[in-house]
Amino acid sequence: MAVDPNTDLVTIDEAANLVGVSAVTIARWLKQGRLAGYRVGPRRIRIRRADLARLFTLLPGGKSNDLAEEQPDPAGIVLPPLSAEEIERRLQASREAKALREAVMERRRGEVLPPAWKLISQARRKRQPRA
Repeated sequence: MAVDPNTDLVTIDEAANLVGVSAVTIARWLKQGRLAGYRVGPRRIRIRRADLARLFTLLPGGKSNDLAEEQPDPAGIVLPPLSAEEIERRLQASREAKALREAVMERRRGEVLPPAWKLISQARRKRQPRA
């Protein structure tokens, strides 16, 4: 029996596996209204595959794989191209950030900070009374 993809229903766990997220995330999306769900009986919820496909949006410059139709920007915002002055300001900010990073690394003699968990462990050991 062929199943129409517009009416093919899946469980929350199946939807999570299809999309690659946890079942808790799917439940949260249902609660937020980001995803439509259908009650089947008092406790069972089903989700249409087509609704799952609409979760995906095509990134700019990407190629469509027919998973979901291209959707317009929900805010309807169209950004104009940057002016030469704006481009130069952004490049200058980037150069300043790189120079600051180099100055910090020079001050630290090329050593990066240890991971946070190591710093936290050291602080806890220092606070613990010696027995």
